[in-house]
Amino acid sequence: MHPDRPYKVLKHIIKKYNLKDISFHGLRHTSISLQISSGIQTQIISKRAGHSNISVTHSIYSHFFDNEFKEVANKMDYFLNIKTV
Repeated sequence: MHPDRPYKVLKHIIKKYNLKDISFHGLRHTSISLQISSGIQTQIISKRAGHSNISVTHSIYSHFFDNEFKEVANKMDYFLNIKTV
C-alpha cells in the first residue's frame, strides 16, 4: 500500500459524506477526548494512546480532566448534602 493511501481514503470519506475536515491527528485527539469524557480510566487511555506515562496524558488533555474533576466535586457535594429522612 502506498503511504498516501490512508490519507486519501480519509479525505474521500470526508468529501463523500460532507463532513468537517479533520486530520488523522485530529481523529486521535477526538478519540482520546471522548474516552476521557466517557469516564474511561486514565491508565487505560494513556496506555492505548502510547503515552510514556499518565502525566503525559494529563498534560496534553488537562482541560478535559479539569471538567471531570469539577463533575466529581459536584457529585460529592450532592451526596454530602442529601438530607436523610
